[in-house]
This record gives sequence, C-alpha cells and structure tokens, in this order.
Amino acid sequence: MRQTINNSQFDEERALYYAQHTDLLECVFAGAQDGESALKEAIDITLNKCSFSLRYPLWHVKGFTMQDTIMDEQTRAAIWYAENGCIKNSRLY
Repeated sequence: MRQTINNSQFDEERALYYAQHTDLLECVFAGAQDGESALKEAIDITLNKCSFSLRYPLWHVKGFTMQDTIMDEQTRAAIWYAENGCIKNSRLY
C-alpha cells in the first residue's frame, strides 16, 4: 500500500529511513537538529515540490522520482549509491 506525506518538515537523523512506496509532496528537509541521511535506503519514493537543506538525503535509494524539487548547497553528496532514479525540473546545487 502506498503512503502519502504532505506538507511536513523533517530535520532529524534518518527521518524516513527505509521508507517504502511513499509519495512526499511539499515537504521540507531542514531544521535545527541538522540530521543527515533523511531517506537512506528508501525504496520507491516520489518527491514532488520538496526542498532539502540537509546532508546525504538519498543514499542507497532504490527507485525514486524527483520533480520540482530543490536541493540547496547544504545537501552535500545528495544522491550517492542510488539507482533507478528520475529527476525532472529540479535544482541541485
């Protein structure tokens, strides 16, 4: 079953670690806790109109679509070891 997360903010370490079959819409990955690896080892993730300002968000992700999303200069090593991804109309700094 597919899960949808709308308009949420995440800043803790591995906030959505190993999330599966999840659609993220207008979510923000930034904040005081300055956690890293927000979606590490996630599977089948869709990111739409999200913004990232934390390190290593999509490490080891298998199957993702990113659309209309921003990863700012704080999002270092953003998509390492990921596979089967598609990035559309997004900005990665």
